Amino acid sequence: MYRAATERYRQFFQRLTGNPPYLYQEQVAEELIRARSVVLRAPTGSGKTWATVAPFLFKRVEKQGGVDRLIYALPLRSLASSLHQSTIGRLRKLADPAMSVCTAARNRRYSPDDPLYITLQMGGQQDDPFFEGDVIFTTIDQLLSSYLFAPVSLPERVGNIGAGALIGSLIVFDEIHLLDPTRSLTTSIEMLDRLKTLAQFVLMTATMPDGVLHWFEGKLGAQGKTLSSDEVLKLPSHATKQRTFTWVPRPLTADDIFRHHRDHSGRTITIVNTVGRAQALFRELRSKAKEVFPTPEILLLHSRFYPEDRQYWESQLDGYFGPNASRSNAILISTQVIEAGVDISGDVLLTELRSAASSSVPDALLGTKILVTSASLWSLSSQQMAVASSSWGPTAINRGLSMPPAASSLARKKIRR
Repeated sequence: MYRAATERYRQFFQRLTGNPPYLYQEQVAEELIRARSVVLRAPTGSGKTWATVAPFLFKRVEKQGGVDRLIYALPLRSLASSLHQSTIGRLRKLADPAMSVCTAARNRRYSPDDPLYITLQMGGQQDDPFFEGDVIFTTIDQLLSSYLFAPVSLPERVGNIGAGALIGSLIVFDEIHLLDPTRSLTTSIEMLDRLKTLAQFVLMTATMPDGVLHWFEGKLGAQGKTLSSDEVLKLPSHATKQRTFTWVPRPLTADDIFRHHRDHSGRTITIVNTVGRAQALFRELRSKAKEVFPTPEILLLHSRFYPEDRQYWESQLDGYFGPNASRSNAILISTQVIEAGVDISGDVLLTELRSAASSSVPDALLGTKILVTSASLWSLSSQQMAVASSSWGPTAINRGLSMPPAASSLARKKIRR
């Protein structure tokens, strides 16, 4: 960007988000404004979402040409819903007449004085099946099925409309490392390759390795941007971050959760491997919470809730663990459903060792948006432990942890990031 445009963008970004842009956010904006695709790797909590949304909104306010809509795709409904709500909330708080918001884009007029249509298209909330909005938050299945002329939310006779909407769009794949390598990722790569001269793309991740990033850059002809260690340490959310991991060679109990919560007197996040285990711990904690003063709020989140129940629990979650949380003294019991980019913060994280079905270290320890100051890794039962130990091989070692002997413990190891 030219110097004058760069300064205008900085001012716009600060009005929009309340903070000046980081250097990497300015660099990404420059690439996007120049109509280039980008492959971005940056740690969680570093502002990747606004790094892509803000340039699109800036070009709209400046009445510049280019892409006509932003399609922001995520692997989970909860992520799409959360980003949709937070973006609308930020723009309405801004109260800029040039960016008045409407959330229903069906049968829009397409007139010069249209408001900014920010829509949500996913299973259970199909507000924009034809991708008519200016900013569309959607899920990967909705995006890819539309590309394949077989949208999950439309009849076959209009199945090609969503695919047509991709032409001339800025398409963002967030949390791309979570896609199934043999299914959704393969289809995404085919779509990116086919449309790379007809649309603009941003692929975003916090954990994807260098080799994969370079492959994507070559495949798409995209500009790569990876934050160096020095750049990461300059981010306010990472500059003074220090975490302590502790290995505990026995199963996690409700009494353990209460004890750790009492010691830190704040917000405790507990991640277990199965829905049944989460439900059992939740019931036990609820029954014992009456004996604790002050009584903590006990919250539960897993993948088997009906939509209306899940929406209720997620609304409660935001008040205690969200970015703008105003309450504390809460305990969250969840499964790995919250490990895929959900933006929450806590003081203590208690997590079980994964079962043999997953050969990786729990994601909660490796770069999700769960921000904690102290984390404990609890073993499974002795029978589960014998099976699970087979999953701790070279993969785990390469990712930064090795399997501790069952009879010993990891000394408190301070990890500075």
